[in-house]
Amino acid sequence: MEFLKFFTICLNSFPKISQKNIGILMILNKNSGLNPCHETIHTNVLLFNLIFRILAGHFFKNKKRVKTMHQEDLDKLTILGRKAKPSKKMEAVANPAPDRYFLIKMDTSEFTCLCPVTGQPDFAHIHVEYIPDQKIVESKSYKLYLWSYRNEGIFHEAVVNKILDDLVALLDPHWIKVVGKFNVRGGIGFTVEAQHTKTEEAPRKLGLL
Repeated sequence: MEFLKFFTICLNSFPKISQKNIGILMILNKNSGLNPCHETIHTNVLLFNLIFRILAGHFFKNKKRVKTMHQEDLDKLTILGRKAKPSKKMEAVANPAPDRYFLIKMDTSEFTCLCPVTGQPDFAHIHVEYIPDQKIVESKSYKLYLWSYRNEGIFHEAVVNKILDDLVALLDPHWIKVVGKFNVRGGIGFTVEAQHTKTEEAPRKLGLL
């Protein structure tokens, strides 16, 4: 079968795959009792399915994994997996790659707060990007943190700087920037940016400065 010959060549290109697996394919071919001219789609599908399983098992078995969180890190979390409610408390977990500079971005277009004078609602797109040091923010706690501003009266400039200060206090990152782009109200749209740098090399290496 040309189909079998082709995929047997593919299998032989992966030396760590055992000859036992190739033998299974040869037995399947022999027992099918079909000549190449009578090869059916059904037989091809069976062969392809078996080959796919063998190759997939090889790749998944040998794939290198990024460092996973220890159970003690998970045990410290008090918000994830529990009933959701607004909270000013954010939580952090260990950075899985603390020896590498990398960028994390978080976006939401559903941020709301209130004008501290009129009580009218303000809507904003909040964008955060940071280069972590030893800790990264747990995303659910961050979401509930943003939710806590829904009924709070606060000016645009103040809330962006407050978010930045709270994230810096929690994470102590190499570098962080918070941008709040507020919807137009009264004919004026506001965009507020605030950033903090601890390690000047970090944002430069990633082309952010």
